[in-house]
Amino acid sequence: AAIKGELLDYGIRVLTVRRDTDPRTMAGLWQESIEETMAHAHSLANREYTMRGMAGNVHSRDPQTGWAFKNGGPAPYGWRNKRIEMGRDAKGRSIHRTIWELDPPAAEVRRQILLWRADGWSYQQIRDELNRRRVPAPRSKLWSEATIVGICREDMVWTAAGYSVWNKHYCKGRPKGLKFKPTNEWEVEPNAHPAIISEEEARRVLAVNSAHRR
Repeated sequence: AAIKGELLDYGIRVLTVRRDTDPRTMAGLWQESIEETMAHAHSLANREYTMRGMAGNVHSRDPQTGWAFKNGGPAPYGWRNKRIEMGRDAKGRSIHRTIWELDPPAAEVRRQILLWRADGWSYQQIRDELNRRRVPAPRSKLWSEATIVGICREDMVWTAAGYSVWNKHYCKGRPKGLKFKPTNEWEVEPNAHPAIISEEEARRVLAVNSAHRR
């Protein structure tokens, strides 16, 4: 509706080929407004249904391995996705779910990064040591400070300890600076995938982060 209004300021009218009424008439304006409101409500209902299904998925587990299901997307550095067939739906289509399994070489690098951080190393020291050892970076030739910061972020530290952390971001369109929700609003599932560090080591990393922040 906002885009159509902006186009109208330039003399451009948007018409729908499947609608017989003219939006310039009273009846056409009413019909257009009702249809746009219905479409908006349908979109909100779809979002609520999808978010509810994704939250339920996070807390469901594969009966064979016991690991929690993931909601798609690439696995973080240190793990890799494993697709599992869960039978077929009413229409005969295959039902797939995703869990994470360890990627041993990458998992060892991630573990070393977190242990260095737990020992009080700065992000710059960790970056420089990895590059000095010529350890392959996840997406480029060299490690960057931003990559180290991301690995040592609170949610990713708990992820490394085997926790599944989901629904931690606000939706797009929120004011700047409100990207992360409060931790008590996150969807958290313990023992959700193979851990790279222990809970005690995770708390040591977070304690160092907090001390450096102060």
